[in-house]
Amino acid sequence: MYLTVVPTKISSRLAGSDQVDKLEFQSGAISFNPQRGNPFNHEVGNIGQTNAHFVGVELYETSDRFERPPLVSSFYTLEVENPHIRAYRLKLEPGTSTGPVQYDYPGFIIAVSSGKLEIQAGDKKALVHELAPADWQWHDGQMELSVSNKGDTMFEAVIYHLPKRLP
Repeated sequence: MYLTVVPTKISSRLAGSDQVDKLEFQSGAISFNPQRGNPFNHEVGNIGQTNAHFVGVELYETSDRFERPPLVSSFYTLEVENPHIRAYRLKLEPGTSTGPVQYDYPGFIIAVSSGKLEIQAGDKKALVHELAPADWQWHDGQMELSVSNKGDTMFEAVIYHLPKRLP
């Protein structure tokens, strides 16, 4: 899976093919390309006017299903859901907070924008994190989090949840 950090244009060509696809991605674009059953080699080139910046994550093993329903919160928008991943977009205006939200799955957060966040995990002491675009943080599942934007600008991130491994 990939997250585009800055707007970019790329070319992509499958190995052995003469066909070149030209693709454009906006900042924060989420893409998921399952390759386990159909691996391929390809060549990617930057054809834009700025540096290309993606965060790519390869999942070696996951479960094939989620046991619980998706996260419910007005601050999180479910954008990708398949048997291997759920991806949510989080947008927080300055001074706003998600309030307590139950995370039922392990996963990670990747910052799309810079931000200063206060994160409260259950009854633990709240911690302030300064994040830059592409910064990420892993979280284990089954915890309650409250995220508050302590910065001066809107904060945006993508949260990925993985299904629990099944025995």
